[in-house]
Amino acid sequence: MRVYVPSNQRGKGIAQAIMKELESYLVKQAATYARLETGIHQKEAIQLYEKLGYYRIVPFGEYTEDPLSVFLEKKLCD
Repeated sequence: MRVYVPSNQRGKGIAQAIMKELESYLVKQAATYARLETGIHQKEAIQLYEKLGYYRIVPFGEYTEDPLSVFLEKKLCD
């Protein structure tokens, strides 16, 4: 899945609302963590994720180390 907001719509809280809705869905599915991968050049996305409480982690699942990728995680519930 990709989260993308057109540049002319940015700054309106749309991406943050999308992420909150996705996180809410994951909590309803009993997920403890949300993990994601993004590219190193997606600086605005990385800033958003970190603002929302995501922190950098090592590759997960089938991902391997990639100098063009950033891996992030957020604990959703205790």
